[in-house]
Amino acid sequence: MTGKVLHIKNLEKYHPGYKDRHLIWFKLYFSMLDGDDEFEMLDEIDKWRFVSFTILELKNKKPILLDEKYLIRKGFDFKKKKLEDTLIALSPFVEVCNMGVTENHIPVTQIRLDYNRIEKNIIDKYMCEFEEFWKIYPARNGRKLEKEVTLKMFQGLTQDDVKNILVAVKNYADSYNTKQGIGIRDPKRFLGNGFWKEWLEPEVVNVIKTAEINQSQKVKAKPMTDVEKADVQARLKKMGNKFGADRFLK
Repeated sequence: MTGKVLHIKNLEKYHPGYKDRHLIWFKLYFSMLDGDDEFEMLDEIDKWRFVSFTILELKNKKPILLDEKYLIRKGFDFKKKKLEDTLIALSPFVEVCNMGVTENHIPVTQIRLDYNRIEKNIIDKYMCEFEEFWKIYPARNGRKLEKEVTLKMFQGLTQDDVKNILVAVKNYADSYNTKQGIGIRDPKRFLGNGFWKEWLEPEVVNVIKTAEINQSQKVKAKPMTDVEKADVQARLKKMGNKFGADRFLK
């Protein structure tokens, strides 16, 4: 990112004259975020980095130099998440520009982090895994929406998260309500705010529902052992028995 600076969109609009003032506070407006639905989908690292970028630009009274050594001194930890991944996620809210800017910070050569203009190595990141995720993900009313937005979010994940999400999406797709077409989220909302973490284990009610179907079809099922019952009861307790599934254990 040598020779590049970051500028917060709409900063002058919501903090007029900040370059000529000594601020002791700043405001973060929802309208400053160009639609808080997209902001809601960011993970906590990117949300706090956006706040940090905003504070830095207001304090420095100029766009922020995208130099990792400088940002590390300011408290950024790129071991948790790469800088370029954060810039992709924040593209609706920030502008990345060449160093040459005018006095009022309008970029001479503006570089928008748009899906069709991301460097090839970033575009290719996790593409195979993403296509597998997209293939497995259940359609809502026959449709899967906002593939490009979901891809950007997916490419901002860590490798460990990607592996876990591929497990979670299979469990989600196999869940009872999903198969009934009830309450299916759009893919970006599955990734947002860590919702996918709730599906790292198979849904317990699925196991019980299968047993119920087998019973109705007069398939003789092997009774649960005490150990198996205890395991299911522990999972139900963890889930708050939200499906009322403990009736099958009696």
